[in-house]
Amino acid sequence: MSHSRLGTYTDHSTDAAEKRWKSKLLLLAMLGVAALPAMASGDACLPRMPTAVPPATPITEGCYAETTSGYWAFACEGSVAPTLDDPFVPAQFFGTCLVDRSAYFECKGMLNVGGAIEPVVLMKGKGNTSEDCTGTITYDQSLPDGTPKGRLPVRYLVLDGGNTIWGRAVDETSPKVLSCSLRRIAL
Repeated sequence: MSHSRLGTYTDHSTDAAEKRWKSKLLLLAMLGVAALPAMASGDACLPRMPTAVPPATPITEGCYAETTSGYWAFACEGSVAPTLDDPFVPAQFFGTCLVDRSAYFECKGMLNVGGAIEPVVLMKGKGNTSEDCTGTITYDQSLPDGTPKGRLPVRYLVLDGGNTIWGRAVDETSPKVLSCSLRRIAL
């Protein structure tokens, strides 16, 4: 209420705002009461957070030679030194591999070492995949005309049920820090 020379009067705009506020509060309370049964039963609209992380599914079958069969896309990146006396230069290699059921890899890709590009490099080798999904392979590398490009020993891990391979070159005779990722694109 306010006072003026003519006496006391009521501010109707304040009363109207108070009534709107009270009706909104009442509506909110009614909605809350109506939602209580759904919230108590766990059927609320909001997703519930799990109370515990489910246990990991154990590997029951492991890996074997056939795990790596299929058609693969690969990408490798790192640094190489052409000889033990040379400095490391950036290297990238990408392409595809066809792998048979015995884990024989036939790969073809483009190699970029320090900006020098080999448009096609062929690699062939027999993978040895262990039951724990680790493995080794030594690729024989060559150009399409048969010119040898050396050997490339690699250690690898088979992941994602056999759909991904991570590899690392492990050649002590020609320094390399080269990591590769292969992704199966067809069986």
